[in-house]
Amino acid sequence: MSLWIPTALLLSALGAQDVVGNIQQDGSTSAREKMRFASSAVNEMRKVSAELEELHEGAQVVDARLCLGLELDGLEELISVSEASTLAIPEALASGDHSAAEQEFRKISVALARARNAREAGFACAVLPPSETSGWSGEQASEPQVVSGSES
Repeated sequence: MSLWIPTALLLSALGAQDVVGNIQQDGSTSAREKMRFASSAVNEMRKVSAELEELHEGAQVVDARLCLGLELDGLEELISVSEASTLAIPEALASGDHSAAEQEFRKISVALARARNAREAGFACAVLPPSETSGWSGEQASEPQVVSGSES
């Protein structure tokens, strides 16, 4: 297993703290600001997903495709959680539960930070030479494995 995977996880955690750290800590973010941020964050995550999907489709090395596929799977989970949180914010506010709305807002913030890190990790998957990604398939291939049908 290469060292970039634990590094990507560490960066993800650090990035998440950075985004959460930039949110107003006193809970004074207005409902309108929360909803605008949530919508913008989900849109950004969808764009990241589209970028990684394009890289995934264009990857010719099997190990790079597997690596990108894992990043895409995680990203889809982040989008799903964020969409659910986006719907939960106005429900929580309508019932007067500002603490729950703040918690959903923070979930989206963390998901956005992780999505941004998934983008960078995905780019790393796409450009690593086969010898560094060979651990993904469980083989130590000396030659790049080419996805059938993707040869020009």
